[in-house]
Formats: sequence, C-alpha cells, structure tokens
Amino acid sequence: MKRGQIMIYGVVAVLLICVTGAIAVAVDIPETDTVSEDSMIGVGISNAEMTDRLVPDPYYGSMMIKEGETDSFEFVLKNPGETTANVNFSVYNPGYSQYPIDPSWITITPSSVSIEAGKSINVKVDVAIPEGTKVATYDCMLNISDAQGIASAVMVMVDVYADTSIQFTPYSIYDWVEAGKEYTYNITINNTGTKEVSIDPKLSNEIGYSYPGAVSAFGNDDIEITSPSSVLPGESAIVKLKLTVPEGSKGEFYGSVDLNINDSSIYEDSDQVSLNFHVPVAPSEPYQIPFKVKENGTATIELKSTRPQFYSMKSYADPSFTVKIYDPQGKEVSPTLMSNMYGGSVSLASNPYLMIANLASSISGYQDNVQQYIDTYDVNVTPGTWTLSVLPSATESFDYSIEIKPSQ
Repeated sequence: MKRGQIMIYGVVAVLLICVTGAIAVAVDIPETDTVSEDSMIGVGISNAEMTDRLVPDPYYGSMMIKEGETDSFEFVLKNPGETTANVNFSVYNPGYSQYPIDPSWITITPSSVSIEAGKSINVKVDVAIPEGTKVATYDCMLNISDAQGIASAVMVMVDVYADTSIQFTPYSIYDWVEAGKEYTYNITINNTGTKEVSIDPKLSNEIGYSYPGAVSAFGNDDIEITSPSSVLPGESAIVKLKLTVPEGSKGEFYGSVDLNINDSSIYEDSDQVSLNFHVPVAPSEPYQIPFKVKENGTATIELKSTRPQFYSMKSYADPSFTVKIYDPQGKEVSPTLMSNMYGGSVSLASNPYLMIANLASSISGYQDNVQQYIDTYDVNVTPGTWTLSVLPSATESFDYSIEIKPSQ
C-alpha cells in the first residue's frame, strides 16, 4: 500500500436471523420351528433381569430385506453353567413397537436344543418378508428360555424396502417472498408403474420455527393446494401450491406438504415436501459510515452483498444500494458509479444433499452456492470526516470497503 493510502472495511447485518429401557420377552415357548402368534403375549424381562445362564453373541440381529424376499442371521449361544441346559426359542413383540415383526415371518433353527455345560451352539434365524409388506422398520425379541424360565433375549430389527415406481420433485421448497404478493409452486409426481396410485396432498398441522419463541410469518390458511386424486400409470401429476403472503408479514414460515401417496413402497413420512419461506423486512433508515480523510484524493467505495442460494429467490429482486456521501460540512456529494459486478460460487452437485430441485442450476450436475453483487463508486475527497450513507434493498447483509488514494 502506498504512503497515505487508507483502507476501511466493514460488515453490516441488516437483519439478524437465528437458525439455530427395557427389553421385553415372552414366557410362552412354542415347540414348532415357525413360532405361532400365541407367543406375542407374555411377561417382560428388563435388561437388568437378563441372566448369565444362557449368553447369546451378539444380542441383536439387524437386516435390510426386500419385500417378498428372505434373509437370515446367526448368533452363538453359550451355556456357561455346570449342567446341560434344555433351550427353547420364541418370538415376542413388545407393546411399544410401531411395526412388530409377525411371528410367522421367522423360522428359528433349531427351535429347541440341549446344550452341554460350557458348550456353545450356532442358532440361525431366517426372516421371510411377504410380498406387498409395507415399507418400514420392523422389530421383535427372540426369547431364549431354559427349565427355569426366560434366561436372555436377542433383538431383531428388519428394514423392509421395495422397488418404487413413484418419484416426486422437489423434496423441498425454499424461497424469499414479499408481503402482499402471490407465488405459485409445482410439485411433480411421476408414476412409472403399472397401477394407478392415489394421492391426497395436505399441509402438515405442525409448523416448526427457526428458534424458540419465534412467531410464524403466516399460517397454513395462506397456502392453497390444488391436486388430482391419483396418478395414472405411466403419467405425471402436478400438485400446485398458491401462497398469498399477507400484508405486514415478516420472518419465517416452516411447514411441509404431506403428499399422502398410497403406495406400500413409500416409507412413512418420506412423501413429504418441506416448506421454508422467508419474508425479509427492508430497513427504513440508511446505515451511516463515517470515514476520515487526511489529504486530497479519491475515495473508492465498494459495496458487496453475498446471498447464499439456500433460498431460490427466483421472483425476488437483485440486491441494490441507495448511496449518498456527505462532505465534512454535511453537504451531499454525488459519487460516480464505476462498475457493477456479479459473482458467485458453484460446486459439482454430486452430493445428493445439494440436489434441492428448487436451487439446482439449469445445467445438470452443478449447484449454485452463493451469489455476489458488487457496486463500486468513486468520489473526490478533501481532508476531514466524511459520511457514507447506504440504504440496502433485497439483501439482509452487506460488506463495504473504502479505499482512499491521495492525489499524485
């Protein structure tokens, strides 16, 4: 930097946004390889009540199985006692399970066995998922019992999945919106299967907030949904959302649209489109920045707004600044706009979490991260304290720099 040259930097935030047991098993012990539904009734045993008479390793089995298919796991069961143990197995579904495993799905081999003192055996558990089973996570307990009763248990957890013929986009809708205006958004549902699939899109009754104590910018009543009742095979359906932002709105709206797709291959709650709308409030007064000048020269002023592309802001204006400069005597001096610059940051959209449909670039495979808008001004200055006055529009923060170059 040359002698006498001065740089002043700053960051201004227009608005601040805060984004901030027991294991149960059954007593009933069926003697067949495939356990009957009677085993679903029994008393429980807690972790603390587990005995060391019969010790399974591991204590759980976890699998992903496609509906209509079968898979299995094995565990080692040890008898650490001093006498032979006559062992039986059964299936128990604790009452807290949302999706209990049907006992008829499970085959335990062997279903009963005698284990000599100090010996171990391998136990195989086959799990057969019927075709058309709802996609979800299922669980149950396998009782391990001897002559004294329940000795221990093994937890079984199965993620059931299916090939799906239903796809929808976008998964999320984020936007900057203005009070008093209307906006329309489309959700596209594709049915590549051979059967008609019913849908019933509705707004979620629960609205989340960005931080405790926050008040929603508007309510569900301000969003209207128009949708067909089904998607025909090989066709697409459009779910339309019309948002009417009430006058005087400000802040955030968090919610979701539950598409209610009636298809067993869809995980529960995975057919929801999250909504996040931001209603910015423009300041009514400009921000004042005093700066000192030691000698005659030129002040170059740079104002930069950087907006993350978290919101689409497709219908929102580009950031701009109303700039005024006052000399040491308080007289307004008109600066000269030297340039407007646009910039940004782009990443390859190989990360699925970046592939938010509303934000994706029109060029497939790329993702906009941030956009920058830079205005540069020059003004001739004399010694004294000057004032830069900036009234921003369509942005919630901006950076500034003032470079003072003395006359040659």
